[in-house]
Amino acid sequence: MKRLLAVGFGGALGSLLRYLTVSKGDEIGLFLVNIFGVAIAGFIALRLSTSELIRAISNSHWGSC
Repeated sequence: MKRLLAVGFGGALGSLLRYLTVSKGDEIGLFLVNIFGVAIAGFIALRLSTSELIRAISNSHWGSC
């Protein structure tokens, strides 16, 4: 669920940047800003999944060996 929220946040951020930076009719700029938003969302999702994995390992009995 957290990954979905991260992707949604990235999409919203990309849309906000699009409205602030891209002029009307600039399709390449629109594409690049949307890719940037997805990249941010992917990075956040990767960081969430990595921290959750580390937390799960440290809470398991294997992490205390």
